[in-house]
Amino acid sequence: MRDHARTPRRSPVLLCALLAGPLLFPFLGSTPAFCQPPATAQEARTAPSPPGAPVRLDGEVLFYIRQGIGALSAAERAEVVEERLLRMAEDPFYSVGQITIQDRANTAEVYYRGTLVGLLTSEDAAQFGPGTSTEEATKLVRKITNAIDAYRARRQPAAVRRAVILAVVATLLLAG
Repeated sequence: MRDHARTPRRSPVLLCALLAGPLLFPFLGSTPAFCQPPATAQEARTAPSPPGAPVRLDGEVLFYIRQGIGALSAAERAEVVEERLLRMAEDPFYSVGQITIQDRANTAEVYYRGTLVGLLTSEDAAQFGPGTSTEEATKLVRKITNAIDAYRARRQPAAVRRAVILAVVATLLLAG
């Protein structure tokens, strides 16, 4: 004969909650948000158009060029600027003091050691901010010099040595 005194009785409310809970909880998070409009299928399919031709240094997008100048398209112009920035970054005698900006009739010309790096027209400047082309070029040069400093820091012997050691340690951990 069983001893009913030792088995605890569960309340019927608790038993119903335990059985009905897993059935109801999946639906709690699936209600649509009332503040957000429903996403249409058309919105999901259309990718945003790129804001122009990207100018990159070491894989980092610094800015976009939206229009060409003369015979150069925006993409060709971006490619030329990228090559010149890379040459600046790899120059063993690189110095921020060698970068100059000259204002010429609504166009700011950026030079490095006397070589033209790029032009910033008033139309180009409008995409960066409300300032003149020279003011926006000054801001852009600051961003470029920060990127060049980071590029050079990643290639210093100590940084390269540290990266090699981390790669070896990671390889040993994964292999071992």
